[in-house]
Amino acid sequence: MESIALTVLFAPIVGSLFAALFGAKEKTIITGIATSSLLGISMISALIVLFYLLTGGQPLHLKLFDWISLGGVSIPFGILVDSVSATMMVVVTVVSTMVHIYSIGYMKYDKGFNRFSLICQLSFFQC
Repeated sequence: MESIALTVLFAPIVGSLFAALFGAKEKTIITGIATSSLLGISMISALIVLFYLLTGGQPLHLKLFDWISLGGVSIPFGILVDSVSATMMVVVTVVSTMVHIYSIGYMKYDKGFNRFSLICQLSFFQC
């Protein structure tokens, strides 16, 4: 379940990097489709995590790395995913995915699609 919770966080970051790398090229809709797909994956993952927590699952403690380590003291950097934070993850990912899909259709015939197609800013907002 921890890997699914991490997917909620890292899928939009990957989409943002993809859009930053390939969005500056000639007009292409693949950047919008790729970033929206990754946000969709993030949304589905958030729904799975929320369902897990609402059906009696234990809150998830995700340790990403050790932030400070001095002598015998170690302070980790991590994320706690409980039902409240999972609900917010679902809300944010659903809204972000819908904004992506709408903006691809809205900007479809615009000459400045690639400027806007640096949807990496939209994908990064979700993080």
